[in-house]
Amino acid sequence: MNFSPAQYITIENIKIGNTAFFNRSWFEKGICFINDLVKNDGNFYSQIELNTIYNININFLQYFGLTKAIKKWENNLRLEL
Repeated sequence: MNFSPAQYITIENIKIGNTAFFNRSWFEKGICFINDLVKNDGNFYSQIELNTIYNININFLQYFGLTKAIKKWENNLRLEL
């Protein structure tokens, strides 16, 4: 099994702008780690898939903002390694 930081990094470590992302209702539905937003093939679940799987109501702006922030964080992590 390969190490993946997404398995261990909580979503609240991700910042959108200068604000740490945390959504209590998502946390209560089991979305705690970046890995909870990612399929086995490494791609993000779509907005519709997330809404269906976790029974949440994420709009396009929230989805786009969060996935973009995670990608930025991931790129910064690669540069530091």
